[in-house]
Amino acid sequence: MKIIYFSRNKTKDVDSLDTLALPYVDITIVLNGTMRYGFNSEEVELHAGDIIIFTKGDVRNRKSGGSAEYCSFNMLLDENDALPMFNGILRNQINEEIITLLSLYEAYNTRFTEKTEEKSKHCFLILYYTLYEMTRTYREINYIIQIKQYIAEHI
Repeated sequence: MKIIYFSRNKTKDVDSLDTLALPYVDITIVLNGTMRYGFNSEEVELHAGDIIIFTKGDVRNRKSGGSAEYCSFNMLLDENDALPMFNGILRNQINEEIITLLSLYEAYNTRFTEKTEEKSKHCFLILYYTLYEMTRTYREINYIIQIKQYIAEHI
């Protein structure tokens, strides 16, 4: 695993991104503002507190306009990486743990010491697995909501 891009942006106007089948994993965490993405064939609008996760092969684009503060990670995986693959949108899921992990990653990523790369990599992995668990929980809760709606509509 190699993080090939990290950025924390505070922008007045969000730049567009061309449509691309991604050769890497892309994670964007919206801290403030609004962003509009194409996620495979779906158009989505993200707001403060939302997270979008693209896996390798997903088709992504971003529409310009609006303003936002956000963090983005792009990660290349090796064949030997045993990370669980997941994608999706987490709505209003930023919590103190996510903020702390982002702050730690930024701190480690900007200090150039003997162990900088190793520290930032481990911090990112904690963030990655936290998002993975959140995604699983989020999907399970949505699945239960759908079951309850179906039962209510078909009683």
